Amino acid sequence: MMYLMKVDLQNMAVKGLWITFGVLVFIIVYRLVLRYMKKDIADLSSFIILHPLEVNPAKGVVEFYFTMEEDQSVNFSVFDKEGNLVKEFFNEMKKAGPHIIAFDTTTVSDGKYSFNVKTEKQHTMKFFEIQNNF
Repeated sequence: MMYLMKVDLQNMAVKGLWITFGVLVFIIVYRLVLRYMKKDIADLSSFIILHPLEVNPAKGVVEFYFTMEEDQSVNFSVFDKEGNLVKEFFNEMKKAGPHIIAFDTTTVSDGKYSFNVKTEKQHTMKFFEIQNNF
């Protein structure tokens, strides 16, 4: 009987050591992953925030709105659903701050489109629909 208790205590001690070892390995791996992820965090101050249209589907004149925290070269364009360029508004240096671009949707057919902002570090697009004939 005493021998069985001694074996059970040894088994419990071994299991406890394995559990402790597993927890330590988990903590070490977790910290390494955090360190790796922290090193690759992008500087968000150089990115543009492109806002969705206030009214979608769009009709008449709409305003595209984006903001940026630093001066940079920006390309702003509208494409149709097939990816064909409909209009390039600009491809030039822009100052930091808010920007509003007016677009007369009556100059194009009804349908699905995207508006795109492109910089050296970013390419963002948002989708919208034009319905002038409803």
